[in-house]
Amino acid sequence: MSADEMKQDSTVTLNWFRVNLPTIVMILGLGYYVGTELRDLQKSMASLKEDNISLKTTTADMNKLTYRVDQLELGRTETNARVDGVQNTLINQIDLVRRDVNRTTTQMEVLSSRVGILIGDVDDPKQRRSRPGPASSPD
Repeated sequence: MSADEMKQDSTVTLNWFRVNLPTIVMILGLGYYVGTELRDLQKSMASLKEDNISLKTTTADMNKLTYRVDQLELGRTETNARVDGVQNTLINQIDLVRRDVNRTTTQMEVLSSRVGILIGDVDDPKQRRSRPGPASSPD
């Protein structure tokens, strides 16, 4: 090997070292950054796993919630049916009481007019009161 070849070889080695040293430092820095990020990512994944487990234990009773809501809706429907029955019964009873009061009022008016005729207070029996309604048209 001649001196020129050795000089050329040392220059190539030196140039390769100059060109690649920043690249090597950058690759090592990038590797360190990725390594720390992966470590942080693993820590956060472990934390998420723990949170997921605690969330599952917290919400385990919610599986029974649909059954409980269905039971509440069924109970509400039955209660509505019972309330409707009571309401209809009350309306019918009120109608019966109204009819009985009207019948009693009519009987009292008739008896009052008969007693008045017997005593002599009233010469003619009272005419029955007409109920309001549509006016009759003359024929």
